[in-house]
Amino acid sequence: MRPIFVKLLVGVLILLVLACLLDPWMIEVPAWLAFGWIAHATRVLPTMAINWGGVTLMIVAILLASVLAHGCATWLWRGLGKETSWRSRWTFTGMAVVLLMFVAGTAATGVVHQTGWLINSKERLTQDRRWEQVNRIRCASNMRQIGTLIKLYSMENWGRRPDSFETLVKYAAWAEFGTECFTCPSSAEEKAPGPTTRETVEQLLQGKPYVSFVYVPEGLTVANGEVVVMYEPLENHDMQGANLLFADGHVEFYSGDQFQKWVRPATTQPATLPSPSSSR
Repeated sequence: MRPIFVKLLVGVLILLVLACLLDPWMIEVPAWLAFGWIAHATRVLPTMAINWGGVTLMIVAILLASVLAHGCATWLWRGLGKETSWRSRWTFTGMAVVLLMFVAGTAATGVVHQTGWLINSKERLTQDRRWEQVNRIRCASNMRQIGTLIKLYSMENWGRRPDSFETLVKYAAWAEFGTECFTCPSSAEEKAPGPTTRETVEQLLQGKPYVSFVYVPEGLTVANGEVVVMYEPLENHDMQGANLLFADGHVEFYSGDQFQKWVRPATTQPATLPSPSSSR
């Protein structure tokens, strides 16, 4: 085996070891850059429809432009006093260069646009699955805090839950609960800003992008007979599942299939979703 191949193999093994010891993104990022276009093409191409009228118009326009360019180039070539005639393959080469420049410019515009979108995006470029497990636990903990808040309100109001998201938030401010409990760490939402409690409450009442959960004051009766008073969109956890807050205060994480089967049908009940939901 040649020394260069040995060095290459050693380098790959070192990268694999580092990826196992550190973070998976060291393998995932190069893999997506190299092969991600395959998954994208597989997903997007079947949804595309060819506009044959536009294709025909483009071909006709290129042919007319080529004929015009060849005629102009021939006239200029003769005007320069050249003894040889202008050749068609030179025109073809020039048109190919122009089309290539057009495609390259379009691609560069797309790269700049997507790069700007990634820089300004609130979502993380990479997702460590180990952190996702931690975020699910933190998300459930935030919901339990809200469940405690609802219980306190019920104790002070003859067993009634807050009748709206606005009432719940205002009671949270009165009880001096932290506003971070209304966000899920895995979502794109962030803690509501504001130097005063009043300003924080006003930001929360706007919903997105400071609220990750959907409050249901009347309760949703899911397929197993239990009543849900708060849930989160599946998008918070990449469609893998969602945390649910039940009327008795406990929180459970439902998988995506369970959510679609048990919870989603219940969310179609009228007049049960007064608060603005958010998705990542």
